[in-house]
Amino acid sequence: MISSFKAGVKNTVAIKGSALTQEQLRLLSRLTSNLVLALDSDTAGDAAAKRGIAIAQNQGMNMKVVTLGKFKDPDDFAQADPAGFVEAVKNASDIWEFLIDSISKKYNPKTGEGKAQISREVVPILVSIEDKILQDHYSSVLGAKLGVSHEAVLSQIEAINKYTSKDAKQKSDVLLKKPEFATRRELLEKEILTLGFSSNPSVLLVEKLKSLFSARGYIKLLGELEEFLLKYNKFDLKKFSKNIPEELKRILAEIAMKPTEEPEEIILKELANSYHELLILILKFNQKELTVKMAQFEKAKDKKNLKITREQYTKQNQALAKVLSSSFDPQKELQIS
Repeated sequence: MISSFKAGVKNTVAIKGSALTQEQLRLLSRLTSNLVLALDSDTAGDAAAKRGIAIAQNQGMNMKVVTLGKFKDPDDFAQADPAGFVEAVKNASDIWEFLIDSISKKYNPKTGEGKAQISREVVPILVSIEDKILQDHYSSVLGAKLGVSHEAVLSQIEAINKYTSKDAKQKSDVLLKKPEFATRRELLEKEILTLGFSSNPSVLLVEKLKSLFSARGYIKLLGELEEFLLKYNKFDLKKFSKNIPEELKRILAEIAMKPTEEPEEIILKELANSYHELLILILKFNQKELTVKMAQFEKAKDKKNLKITREQYTKQNQALAKVLSSSFDPQKELQIS
């Protein structure tokens, strides 16, 4: 807040983390109905934005979000480039565009799993848009990002509208909920990265393993790793850490700076076990989602979609059975040379 004030943005208030409360918004509404959020650019910042939006919607507030670019938070931005910060505040992004963009960057929209993850997080947000013209517009934006038809996104919105209460509070709960699956998945992804960097980082670039990552920072880090190995052929942690963006250095410090005395063979076996566990987690989660969909289509007597979903469920069941019954050899399954 102080840095913003010094930069010339004086109509500023500070909140702690994600603690933008209904009472705070009630007090702010006495002064204005227009709010611009300037939150940290990490995942916590995105979550805080969602939380604030859900509350602000009930207060009838208009909201935008400052795009921080390469800076982690408003303090860094205002101190390093005061004029740029003022300009960024003036050109704050539309709230819905910000949410769609920030969620899309967390996953890989080129893979089926990435598209599914983006859809699961963004579609409930689109459902919460009361203005149907705006909802239709941003459905089109999401469709373009995912490379799917506008109609496909609208059908997902209709499905949620059909089987979820229209009550605003319940919509907010859908918007803000972070499932246990996502938490466990992120922990496993972090564990795999740690083990990979502790042994043979090139293993992390094997497509069948790389495609399972969903966290935006991890995907970016793997992209940097791929470029580094193409350029230098041999991995050097010190050289690699010097040549990556600042935001990724923090992630790398968490996962790759822990010394280990275990032999590479043991570490790779641990990595293989974590890969195995992550794959099972994803398959079981997809299975549960398909079970819910089947129940919904059965209730709606939608035979066409019920048949398609049952076929998808059978394939997931077969894939899960195969994974559960197979042994996992990292040398063979991950094709490590």
